[in-house]
Amino acid sequence: MTKIRELMKKINIRENEPMHLHTTFKTGGPARLFAEPSGPGELTQLLDAAALDGYPVFILGGGANLLVADKGINALVITTHRMQKIEIIKTENPDSSLLYAQAGTAVSEAAVMASNSGLAGMEFLHKLPGSVGGAVYMNARCYGLSLADVLEEVSFFSPGSKNIEKRTRNDKNFFAEFDYKKSPFQNGCSCAGAVILEAAFRLTPGNPEELWKKMRDIEKDRSEKGHFIAPCAGSVFKNNRAFGEPTGRILDELGMRGLTLGGAQVSPLHANIIINTGGARSADIRRLIETIQKRAVDERHIQLEPEIIFVGDW
Repeated sequence: MTKIRELMKKINIRENEPMHLHTTFKTGGPARLFAEPSGPGELTQLLDAAALDGYPVFILGGGANLLVADKGINALVITTHRMQKIEIIKTENPDSSLLYAQAGTAVSEAAVMASNSGLAGMEFLHKLPGSVGGAVYMNARCYGLSLADVLEEVSFFSPGSKNIEKRTRNDKNFFAEFDYKKSPFQNGCSCAGAVILEAAFRLTPGNPEELWKKMRDIEKDRSEKGHFIAPCAGSVFKNNRAFGEPTGRILDELGMRGLTLGGAQVSPLHANIIINTGGARSADIRRLIETIQKRAVDERHIQLEPEIIFVGDW
């Protein structure tokens, strides 16, 4: 770790950082190394150093849709949470503007800024946990809309390339890779392994009062579904209705609400949410996920696919 050690003199890098402090489930063991770059420049330096040292890297956004093993992550975890610059730029088209947000920006904060500025298009992301980078990576979807619906361009860095790359809506092959909860940055896709630095969203004029009414309705709906009653990661399983009805309804029919293993529980308010009732281990949450999957296979002959990414030494 010669190159990484050299960077520790000027970049905030800590050893054995507890990951439960950085995930929405509030679980997870320590990261071997944990870095907080102040911007894209420091982030790319870290990636280059790790590549030269042959050291594994994990990029952390808002810590949502993520379950870190209780044993932790034997890697350099790089968080983007200090990269939160947002800027709105008017275009030549009076009917649209671009909102640029760095990867570490809370995606809900971007929605708030857009609506406060009288720009429509991001309301569906209000109170969604996680960062802009993570939302692009997952192609976050809720209330019938996906992030790719408003995404205009993405800037990213591929370790070893030495250059920051950009893809715009005009890159049809790139944007064709976006699908339900899928993006070009996931495994097996064209930009797998690249690190998202910034994204731009094309928005249209809207009335702030009307936009905020939509967002208050969304917040109320999320609250009624139990998103805020305890640490969780939102929907556990993909909800593309591939099995004829919403996943939450399927799990209701299987009697999953309230099912508890250790400190993990299927939310009493929504069967597709698992909550940390206090003191849950990541192992409890994963066992509960696997128990639900087995029940779905045994009783409905369907294989539910988790949205959650399992990270670390399991």
